[in-house]
Amino acid sequence: MGKGGWMDETRERLAEFLQSCGKHKAAWRLKNCGTGYIALRCRACGEVSRVRFTCNVRICGECVRRQSKEALKKILAVLLYLDRMRSFRRGWTWKLLTVTTRSEGSERWRVGLVKREFHNLWHRYYGRERGAGCFYAVEIGEGGNVHLHAVMYAPYRERDELKRYWERRTGAYIVDIRMVRFGLHHVAAYVVKYMMKEAEGDVERLVENYMAMVGRRRIGAKGIFYNVKVVEEKRSICAFCLKWAGWVVVLPFRLLLECGVPILTRVIWRVEFG
Repeated sequence: MGKGGWMDETRERLAEFLQSCGKHKAAWRLKNCGTGYIALRCRACGEVSRVRFTCNVRICGECVRRQSKEALKKILAVLLYLDRMRSFRRGWTWKLLTVTTRSEGSERWRVGLVKREFHNLWHRYYGRERGAGCFYAVEIGEGGNVHLHAVMYAPYRERDELKRYWERRTGAYIVDIRMVRFGLHHVAAYVVKYMMKEAEGDVERLVENYMAMVGRRRIGAKGIFYNVKVVEEKRSICAFCLKWAGWVVVLPFRLLLECGVPILTRVIWRVEFG
């Protein structure tokens, strides 16, 4: 079976599992991802163009790859902006912190526990340090083990002290913290790779991860990185008149057999606080 046939079969099975779990809208979007388009009419010239339909379901391999590339660019834009503003303190280094939970309760409960207790740990040991910040990502590994990986720009703290605090709060004792010499692009890539893992594995594992993470963010930020955001402005330009005057939806969904001229999209990013 070719790669395309394997992807179609996997997508069908994922849609069936989501349907059985009551996620009917997500199942429909996943099943029809990339098979249709949305027809739009230009307000300026009246010509009809199209936009490819994508599901944006977090276990869709194609959509996750696209979203990971966008997240990589946005995180790197934040880091480069802060570097240009001289927000990084001299003498501090990047650190990798990994924490986990005990194998008890449901996966969804453990995801909530690890995120809540990491929030408490951060504010206890690093939250008052001016200039400290981190990006973090939640990973559900083999056997349903929940881990949180953080890449932190923060002062030194004793590993044993962090270990004792984490064990007291969660009952788990696995705390790994190490200093690394990261470039800014390595920091962004380290965080984004855990987004890619969300769409990897067999069908049953993917659905279980989806149900554990539904309604929750896989990656996040704290400290100086939390107050900085990338504002994305997309301007869709008509391929006929080359103007941006807005669009009217003509057909919400049709098969690609009837597709027309694609819309030209220009993306403008800016970084701001707030």
